[in-house]
Amino acid sequence: MTANPKPLCIVAKCALCSTKTELFVCPHCDEVICQICVNKHRSQLNETLKEHWLKCKTKFHNLCQLTSKIILVKIIFF
Repeated sequence: MTANPKPLCIVAKCALCSTKTELFVCPHCDEVICQICVNKHRSQLNETLKEHWLKCKTKFHNLCQLTSKIILVKIIFF
């Protein structure tokens, strides 16, 4: 997502909250929404990405530990 979505230079109702204000096109989903909803959407996306990143880190750590154990067993028995 870009840092600052460009305004459409129109005032209309937001597709999400129905507030009549200046609208923006969300760079992630192309929804025409107000700045407040853009900020909320960006926060939700960041949280989701953080969760996925932590899952990946955990799985990588587990794989590294498993690989180390397998290598150790091969060294001991072969």
